[in-house]
Amino acid sequence: MSLRRRVADIANVPLNAAGHFVQSAFSPVSSAMQTNGMRYYRSQYAGGISRLMNRTRYDYKTLVGDPSTNSAVVAVVGWMARNFPEAPVRIARVPTNNHDPVEWIAPRATGPGRMLQLLERPNPWYSGVLQWTATIADMENTGNGYWLKVRNPMGRVEQLWWLPSWMTEPRWDERRADQFIGWYEYTVDGQTWIYKPEDIVHFRVGLDKLNVRKGLSPLASLYREIFTDDEAANMTASLMRNIGVPGVVLSPANTTGPTGRFKDPEEMKETFMSKFSGDKSGEPFVSSVPVDLKVASWSPNEMNLRDLRKIPEERISAVYGVAAIVAGLGAGLDRSTFNNFSEARKAAYQEAIIPKHRMMSAELEIQLLDEFAVIDDYDVSFDWAQATAMQENTADVWRRSQEAATKGLIMRSDFKRAVGMPVSPDDDVYVAPNNFLWIKPGKTPQDEAQKAAKAESLLLPATVPDNKPSNGNGAYREVSVR
Repeated sequence: MSLRRRVADIANVPLNAAGHFVQSAFSPVSSAMQTNGMRYYRSQYAGGISRLMNRTRYDYKTLVGDPSTNSAVVAVVGWMARNFPEAPVRIARVPTNNHDPVEWIAPRATGPGRMLQLLERPNPWYSGVLQWTATIADMENTGNGYWLKVRNPMGRVEQLWWLPSWMTEPRWDERRADQFIGWYEYTVDGQTWIYKPEDIVHFRVGLDKLNVRKGLSPLASLYREIFTDDEAANMTASLMRNIGVPGVVLSPANTTGPTGRFKDPEEMKETFMSKFSGDKSGEPFVSSVPVDLKVASWSPNEMNLRDLRKIPEERISAVYGVAAIVAGLGAGLDRSTFNNFSEARKAAYQEAIIPKHRMMSAELEIQLLDEFAVIDDYDVSFDWAQATAMQENTADVWRRSQEAATKGLIMRSDFKRAVGMPVSPDDDVYVAPNNFLWIKPGKTPQDEAQKAAKAESLLLPATVPDNKPSNGNGAYREVSVR
């Protein structure tokens, strides 16, 4: 099937007798587009035009090229891509009322459990963790992430594949008010494939105001900072590659004498450079003629390249919501300690990862869950408790669980499970302090006190065993739930 016919079938665009798009279907289409059938109308912003930044005539986007190769960007995006899959996707059945317990769906071959299986193993070639990592890195660089749904002959989704955003593009017929996205193009090795919107899962980072069908790249506001960081890195590398010191001017110290001229200025330059670069860096230099050496630029100390590179790192960290200390950037390592690193890591997870989880869980419900179940009956979320950054340390878990257990809020078995202690059947009891008084609505403290005293007189033995503390000294009493 030709590409034009495929687009016509998917986007419901009419073709004329010659197999060309009908002019009324698209805004003016050139004859060249009609001939090859490989291109059709799209908004002038669909391809992402180059946008100049404020108060400058330089196109930093073009000067930077691929921003994803900047080491600071890689450090921040890499941290997000590595930590995002730590919280697995989970699906819960929506309870009919607030008192019903939450029913968590387990991975299985049918229903919403099949979706969980696909997210764990999307296709025979790589795992779900790898797919999430690639998708997040793609989204943070371009603002868009794409998955392809591969269906079996019965139309059921059997596989999921990540599609690189630079090869995928949403298309539409602008003259159709009812069409937001008509189809998706996927171009690889010069060949274009056309997919229906329902066969693509499209994740977006917000919405680009120049093309609301696509997400907005976080890097769009960082080209100037990335350019600054790249130039500082290039300057440092050039200093080390050339002579290890700033540029100098070599000139004869005495131009009147017989040795006051260089026989070969280029030879003098090469000789000087060879003594201060590469493996010979730091060797003494001896000139056969008097030489006057002048520094033609600032020294690295005067330029303060270290502080110059901190500013782009801080801006990149701020845009992504990942603290520089967490990404290992120099802007944060100067004030890094083990105590504030733990807090910064949790804050970065809450600021950069959790909002992405909420956004992408909503997209999974709309664009993928409906392939396996009625979306109104289920809720998709991420299990943050399994993320390393969100887990409490042992002391905090023990303190929180102990406080809940000694107040009778959880059973003793729950406390032991929380702190990793072995549990026995005898631990299914609540430990209630004697000085606590449970008062029901409409009752007075005196009524409840009399009721509790009567209950204790019936339940407690006349004598207290040696291994059980008496209630008179403020000890706890065990209340069985069986």
